[in-house]
Amino acid sequence: MKTFWCRNVSALVRGTGLAILVAGLLTVGGFSAAAQEKLTLEDIHAAKVDPNVIYGMYSGLALVMDVYHPAQPNGYAVVFVHGGHWRMSPEVGAVPFKDGGNIVQLVQFIKPMIGAGYTVFVPEYRMAPHFLPPAEEQDIQRAVRFIRFNAKKYGIDPEHIGGVGFSSGAQIISMVGLLDGKPTSDDLSPAGQMSGRVQAVVSGATPANLVETAAVIDDDAFTSVYIGDQVGTKVAPNSTLYKRLMDASPITHVAPGAPPFLLIHADNDTEVPIKIEQEFQQALEKAGVPVKMVVVPNSDHEATFVGAHADVFVPTMIQFLDQNLRGKAK
Repeated sequence: MKTFWCRNVSALVRGTGLAILVAGLLTVGGFSAAAQEKLTLEDIHAAKVDPNVIYGMYSGLALVMDVYHPAQPNGYAVVFVHGGHWRMSPEVGAVPFKDGGNIVQLVQFIKPMIGAGYTVFVPEYRMAPHFLPPAEEQDIQRAVRFIRFNAKKYGIDPEHIGGVGFSSGAQIISMVGLLDGKPTSDDLSPAGQMSGRVQAVVSGATPANLVETAAVIDDDAFTSVYIGDQVGTKVAPNSTLYKRLMDASPITHVAPGAPPFLLIHADNDTEVPIKIEQEFQQALEKAGVPVKMVVVPNSDHEATFVGAHADVFVPTMIQFLDQNLRGKAK
């Protein structure tokens, strides 16, 4: 979605309430017309796929993910968190993102990771408008716990699990990397007692500070739907809304001991300006967290991860995962 679309939707619904805003947002699909096509095995090196593996339950509803098995597994796992402006259509029959709703993301990220031997887990997770934060990171933490508990079954190292995400998915996987991931009292199952933290994070086009992200777009429709409240360019620092936005912002949770981060960002991103990613990088560096940033030139928020633009970051991404998960020398 382009930023101007975001502004136009907001203008149409200004004064009519968040419910109408949500309805307007959800009439649009993924990143392109191709996003509605079914992801084929050929798109990802003809990998074996275990579809709809149940990794948890929420109020009787199944949380599912697809598991991509490489032809030559290296014994390590990566969780890929798709982007999509934090929202999912509530319509019956809506195509889940993991089934091709964001085929561009799936192919650009999953294909090279499978080619490098990584077993890739792609979870669906609770999304707006029905679910609000911290539901998203709680589900991805639950997925990580499930993977860690079933490490032997999947032939992966339970102590070295990576996380990769784009846009809103980058915000979520960054939160999962930064939060402590300790077991919570709401899941007393054996899997629930595992750590929900990942050991390396690749974060692309990260809205690391939601207050600053909203400040660049007049009446930020996507952030409004995600947080469940109308978000404008100016949010009072002493307001409840400000606290909720910052609680959901990765930059708030940066602390020593966090896993290594690889940040990827387009130089001409107008939806999430590169300045926000740079501030995130600086916060990680200040806390002593290993971090590297790759800038994709002559690109914007959506084009960063398509075609030739992907060639800028893919080799570095695989090298980063190899170094920080597999311990391979540079």
